[in-house]
Amino acid sequence: TIPASLVDLTANAYTITASAGGSINIASNNITMNGLTFTADTTQSSSLINIGTTIGTTSNISNCFFDKMNAGVLNNQGNVNLIGVTIADSKGELSTSIINNTNGTMNIQGGTYSDNTGTNGGVVSVSGGIVSLSDAAQFNHNTASNNGGAFYTEGAGNLYATGVANIEHNSAQNGGGIYHSGGLMWFQDGSKVTISDN
Repeated sequence: TIPASLVDLTANAYTITASAGGSINIASNNITMNGLTFTADTTQSSSLINIGTTIGTTSNISNCFFDKMNAGVLNNQGNVNLIGVTIADSKGELSTSIINNTNGTMNIQGGTYSDNTGTNGGVVSVSGGIVSLSDAAQFNHNTASNNGGAFYTEGAGNLYATGVANIEHNSAQNGGGIYHSGGLMWFQDGSKVTISDN
C-alpha cells in the first residue's frame, strides 16, 4: 500500500516482480508510473495493481509493460490514464486484465493488449464508469471463456471510442470482440474503430 498523496515511479529499465498475492495498492492517492516492467512469478497467483479507491484520484501509467500477470489493473472510482501500455499473456484470474468499477474512468490511449485471457472480457471488463479508447490502441488475439473476447460491459459500464482503435482476432463464446450488456457504447464523430476477424 502506498500512503503518499503523490507518488512518482518513473524509471528506466526497472522490473517489478510480484509473487503470491503481490500487488501495488494505491488507496486515495495520485500516482505516475513511466517505463516500468511488471512481471509475475507464474507459479504464484493474484498479482495486480489496485488503483484509486477514492473519487478524484488521477493515475498516469505510461509506457509500462505488464508481462504474464495473473491480473492487471483494477480501478475503483479513480481516473486512470493508460498511455502506450502493453499488457500481454495475462491470465486474468480476477476475471480479466483490466477492471473498471463504480464511477471510475479509464482512458486507454494507444498501447498493445494481446494474448490475454479472462472469463468475461479477455482484456477489459466494465461494470461501472467509463472506459474510453483512442490513439490507435490495439486489442489482438485475446480470449474470454464466456463473453467478450476483448471487451465486456455490464450494469452501468460505458465504453467510448474517441479516436482510433483496432479490435481484431479475439474470441469468446459470445461477442468475439465486444460483448455489450451495460450502459452506453458510443463512438465519437471522427473516431475509427476497426472490429474484424473476431
